[in-house]
Amino acid sequence: MALKGLDIYIPTHNNLEYLKLCLEGIKENSALQNRVIIHNDGCTDGTKEFLESLDTFVTHSHWRGMYSAINQAFRTHSENKYMISLNDDTYPAKNWDVNLLSECERNKVLCPICVEPTPGSFLTYDCGRDPSNFNRERFLSYASTIPRKVEWGTIGQWTLASDLFEEMNGLDEGLDPFGSGGLDLLYRIRVKNPNFTFYRVYDSVVYHFSRIASRKLEDSGVKTSVSKFQKKWVPVNIEAANRLLEKTRERLEFERPEFADKFLGRGLKG
Repeated sequence: MALKGLDIYIPTHNNLEYLKLCLEGIKENSALQNRVIIHNDGCTDGTKEFLESLDTFVTHSHWRGMYSAINQAFRTHSENKYMISLNDDTYPAKNWDVNLLSECERNKVLCPICVEPTPGSFLTYDCGRDPSNFNRERFLSYASTIPRKVEWGTIGQWTLASDLFEEMNGLDEGLDPFGSGGLDLLYRIRVKNPNFTFYRVYDSVVYHFSRIASRKLEDSGVKTSVSKFQKKWVPVNIEAANRLLEKTRERLEFERPEFADKFLGRGLKG
């Protein structure tokens, strides 16, 4: 059966030049007829005016946060069988979408491989620190050399069945991406169905400029919701949650050790 395409949800807040580059990458390097849905989350940098010039799906709110943005865009424009939440500071490599979608199944949550310029990343290869000095030819050349495989693990840019996202009632808007909010969705999926698996797809590669949005939150003094995440999971299924948390911690300590304690703590306590 022919692959139709993904619903690509891109929440954005005052990242106009990154967003433009992201959309260029999707247009230049996608193999499928994807649907791009952008959520303008209270932008004041000209993003709203830029989006009005595009022939794409757009939703708006007054800076309610990334998870609220994705939930609103999903409720308004969901159509394809599979969806991905894509950061606005990413640039996808050739055929990233078809290689990702070809691995999709109802019992899987997937993510593409992220190449980042900062030391300590899962794959570090500096192709530029912002859109003005991004070397797309260097990135595309490097992406083509990454060994092709699929392995356990997921962190960021997650891809899953749209009806599964709806079944989980979307993302918890009381959490955030930098306080284990993404793990909350995975926990809820895994606790409901222990047979669900999470994979990284090395055939699908994106360049991620790394923590653009999280640095803005830190600079504004916003605190992450790690404590909310921990309190939420203590009474539910602490043993199952801690098993997944420990696997995630092991991966983070290897890939991004500076984030392990900050984002995950040392486990949940009943």
